[in-house]
Amino acid sequence: MALEKTILEILNEGTIAALSTVPATLGGTECSEIDMTTSSQLTITIEGSYPAGANDNLTAHFRTSPVGGTDPAEWDTLDYCSTDLTYTAGDRVQKTVAIWCDPLYGQVILTNAGTTAVYNVVVTRTLQDVEPV
Repeated sequence: MALEKTILEILNEGTIAALSTVPATLGGTECSEIDMTTSSQLTITIEGSYPAGANDNLTAHFRTSPVGGTDPAEWDTLDYCSTDLTYTAGDRVQKTVAIWCDPLYGQVILTNAGTTAVYNVVVTRTLQDVEPV
């Protein structure tokens, strides 16, 4: 078996407004779905810049689906897992988390709980795929 790691930017929002969620609905196209059907490992890297007046975290929610797609009814309504990009006022912050690859499809949803925008928000996924020989 050959193993190959692929890196892909799945969300480049620029700015996430205060008290908002991106994508606004499950299956939304602002963040590419993650096809894990042939993968053995997944990491998600979230990065963003907090302004000097930042007062709360950006939370990455990872939702899963057995079939994927843009129909919100096909996606779980509860998080498979989640993580906070803990804010440091006035700083750029980056965090990478490993996610177990049992689900077939996944999507990242970002929620800004703060009363200030978060800037330069980028989410990248790295998959280790198992290729047949």
